[in-house]
Amino acid sequence: MFVFLSGSVSAQTDLENHTHLSSINQVIMTHTNAIASGEAKTRNDIITHYNEFRRSLAEAKKTHNLLKKAISQKAISEAIVHHDNIDKYFASATAHANSMLAELKNEKPDDSKMKELAKKIHDEIQMVEKEHQALIKDTH
Repeated sequence: MFVFLSGSVSAQTDLENHTHLSSINQVIMTHTNAIASGEAKTRNDIITHYNEFRRSLAEAKKTHNLLKKAISQKAISEAIVHHDNIDKYFASATAHANSMLAELKNEKPDDSKMKELAKKIHDEIQMVEKEHQALIKDTH
């Protein structure tokens, strides 16, 4: 009976992690879109959105790692490609975020470069979410 309950809790946690990752991805896209669209007009607005998406990006990576650890043996062959792709998109988004940080450190950040980088991050996270949905479809 304890084994059954443990499996049930694990399945629920897996589902919660999938839901949480999708939610975090949406938060990242909201903040990067605010920068890319010009909604964030002042340097302080841009920094606030940057900090929020950067915090969320770290949380998304952590949640993704939890999902990778919870792969069942039955689903591992289907899951590995999706997880590898998600890792690549996260790595690219992180590189763009680091470029944004370097730009923000300039006395006068280039507004068009900031918007371009934010758009790239948004697009990478959008790909993460598409890959994540394919992962769910193929493994559940």
